[in-house]
Amino acid sequence: MASRRINRAGTGLSGHSRVLTAGADRILAETGFRRGLCAAVRSVLLQGLATGLVLWPGPAHSAACLPGAPERELDRGQAGSVERVRADGALVLDDGRLVMLAGLYLDSTAAQSLTGRQLRLLPVEEPDRWGHVLVLAFDGDLLQAQLLADGLAAVWPLRVPASLPPGCAAEFARAEAAARAEGKGLWGRPGLRFEASDPQAVLARNGRFAIVEGRVESLGKARDTRYLNFGGRWATDFTVTFSSSIEGQLAAKGMDPARMEGARVRVRGVVLEKDGPHIEVADPAQIQWAN
Repeated sequence: MASRRINRAGTGLSGHSRVLTAGADRILAETGFRRGLCAAVRSVLLQGLATGLVLWPGPAHSAACLPGAPERELDRGQAGSVERVRADGALVLDDGRLVMLAGLYLDSTAAQSLTGRQLRLLPVEEPDRWGHVLVLAFDGDLLQAQLLADGLAAVWPLRVPASLPPGCAAEFARAEAAARAEGKGLWGRPGLRFEASDPQAVLARNGRFAIVEGRVESLGKARDTRYLNFGGRWATDFTVTFSSSIEGQLAAKGMDPARMEGARVRVRGVVLEKDGPHIEVADPAQIQWAN
């Protein structure tokens, strides 16, 4: 099996192994090793890349998520012009490709800003079963940061894959926070944002992404599930649920559930109807203090 994973043609490789193999070939090309040495050096590089001893600056491993990413990274990417933006946030390119902007939920007003823009794209994951490719996009600067700073998008933690460069999540959070502080775009008007005290308005987003803010009235516990209740009428008021398995992660990021009772929090996710509107949290980044 080991020889099959590192054969020169790359056939039968997993997605991760293909990334490592491409990285080793790139390093060999850039460092100019003689042909006779390539096989032995390539084997060593593959082992180093797999264990993290060799840092290859490919899209899945690069910290280049801020504006002004290295040109050599962008040159390895792809280009495309945005023909239109679908309701699900997918960008339809002029050649028919479908891409999704990693880390973002697009506000409905973003389509006008994006249509016709020529972008350079860095895929960060393999296409999903619907053909969507999750990407970092650049239009001079990082497009994700531009849209967040203008209030045309919100951070969507479930679209921040582990393959994204490590600086991206922090950059996204900074850009969104700046827009929120200035009341730009979606932060200055209704549309994606709702008050937990108006459960019927929240429920109108059933099946869709929303950002809900409100005061946690009480905490609830079942064997494997935790509840944040935003009202006393559990059958109709807004509720947030999460697995007991992420309690430690929430506490580690400063969101200890024991401190949430009586506090005002902001939660983002897909609204579901179950004894009133509720959002199920799978990633600790979905919950923030709202003050």
